[in-house]
Amino acid sequence: WQPERDQWGAFPKNQNDPLGPPNRKLRLWTAQYRIFVPADGTLQWNGSGFSNITHGIGAPLGYVAAKKLSADGVYNAHTLGPEHGLKLLVNHRLDGYVIETLYGHNIIQQLGLTDEISTLPHPYFEADWYLVLSHQYRTHNPSDTNHLWQNLEKARNQVITEK
Repeated sequence: WQPERDQWGAFPKNQNDPLGPPNRKLRLWTAQYRIFVPADGTLQWNGSGFSNITHGIGAPLGYVAAKKLSADGVYNAHTLGPEHGLKLLVNHRLDGYVIETLYGHNIIQQLGLTDEISTLPHPYFEADWYLVLSHQYRTHNPSDTNHLWQNLEKARNQVITEK
């Protein structure tokens, strides 16, 4: 969720704050965004700052990760997408690449790069993911929408307690 995304999608909000951030209890899950690096890379992230930046860090264009990296002054905007960015990593044309952890590992496995890429110990950030619905659907089906979001909360909690 980002405030500008409220314009095109309906997020599960708190009833007493419909203009504020989503109700975190109704999230799908919390995703970690890791910094992928070449296995022999020197980039470091201590949880608040980077060191050993030469080429910058990539992330998919338009993602929150790209905005955060840009704000931190380390974003390499010449990266097209995850596959391209991860290939640039192994060729030492990027110092790091930020993407959601499971997605990144899946792409690395598909590209056959598991021995050439690792992740830094500290995640770059975490973000709650939500099931976003259209405003039109939410307006016409408020009860179904609320029921759906509440059932997602129950299902997520059940999965967590089963682990």
